[in-house]
Amino acid sequence: MPVNLKTPLAETWKRRLDRWQQSGLSAAMFAKQEKVSEPRLYTWRKRFADASLAPKAPALAAPTKATAPAFVPVKVKPAPAPPSGSIELTLKSGVTLRLPAAVSATRLAEIVRALATC
Repeated sequence: MPVNLKTPLAETWKRRLDRWQQSGLSAAMFAKQEKVSEPRLYTWRKRFADASLAPKAPALAAPTKATAPAFVPVKVKPAPAPPSGSIELTLKSGVTLRLPAAVSATRLAEIVRALATC
C-alpha cells in the first residue's frame, strides 16, 4: 500500500533524509544523532525512492591521494648510546663536582644556578 508522501510526517522525514545526505554520516551514526532507528531511516529512504522523490544516500567521498591510506617506508635508527664519562665542575673553593655525562641539560643548569648562589 503506497504511503502518502505529502503528510507532515513524510515532510519531516524528507527533511531528515536531506540532512542525512548533507551530513556525510553513516546511517547508524545519523540515526543515533537523530534518535531514530536505523531501519526506520532506510524504510523512509526506500519510500521516497519508490516514489522517485528520494534524496540519495550520502555519497562517500572517493579516496584521494591526500586522504588515501598509504604505507610509507620508515627507517628505524637505534637510540644513541648514553654518553660515557663524566662532567667535572671545579668551584673557586677548589671543590670538584663530578656528574655523569648523561646528566640532562636542565638538571645541569639547575646545579650551576644553585652553586652560583653559594
